[in-house]
Amino acid sequence: MKRALAGLAGLALFGGAAHADTSYRWQVMLSDGLSDGLIATSSASHFMDSTHGVFTYLGLASYGLGAPIVHAAHGDWGTAGISVGTRVALPALLGWGAHGACMHWGGSHKDFLPCFGSAAVGIIGGMITAQVLDWTVLDHTDQPRTILFQLGGGF
Repeated sequence: MKRALAGLAGLALFGGAAHADTSYRWQVMLSDGLSDGLIATSSASHFMDSTHGVFTYLGLASYGLGAPIVHAAHGDWGTAGISVGTRVALPALLGWGAHGACMHWGGSHKDFLPCFGSAAVGIIGGMITAQVLDWTVLDHTDQPRTILFQLGGGF
């Protein structure tokens, strides 16, 4: 009888769904840091000539998909979709807007190529903005989430 009561008490205390209170923001930041470092170092002209830009493309793919994969791995599929959307839309919109502003108000350099620099600044600004939004706004792991299945134990 005592064992049955102890079992019921254990089930009542520990039998409910577990909650994840830990943030995985550091994993998203690590993914972004690695992709940013890969983009920055591989974009050097002497390195790009010898590798044909393969590592730059790998860094850009990691930028676009790294954090969404982390979100999806933690079961946040909606956040993963929003993360992909912001990582594509913000650089595209800010780059397009900066290029359009240069073409409209550029003074004597209203040609396409001189305004390409302002588009690049807009794209980089959009990439950084998307990353910061992902770290701050999209990371809502401070709220407890139900874990349906867990391997291992905890102390």
